[in-house]
Amino acid sequence: KLGFKPLTDAVTAKEFLRRPEVSYQDVVKFVGSAAEDLDEKIIELIETEVKYEGYISKALDQVEKMKLMEEKRIPANIDWDDIDSIATEARQ
Repeated sequence: KLGFKPLTDAVTAKEFLRRPEVSYQDVVKFVGSAAEDLDEKIIELIETEVKYEGYISKALDQVEKMKLMEEKRIPANIDWDDIDSIATEARQ
């Protein structure tokens, strides 16, 4: 028993490695090793980047949105009393 659900469709090695229960060594069993022996730290980095790239991408998108928000200017004549979502102390 291999320890993971069987594949129903053909997938790339990267797609296979995205599965939480699959390690780099599992991928090597099916597609062979890299042209050169990889250091354990490099293997760990590859696994982390592949498994978490969706989360990393979302986080980077959020960072970009925050940067854009930071650059927006608040008008000097803003009426703070019209903004319900801030505390009374902040309005003063």
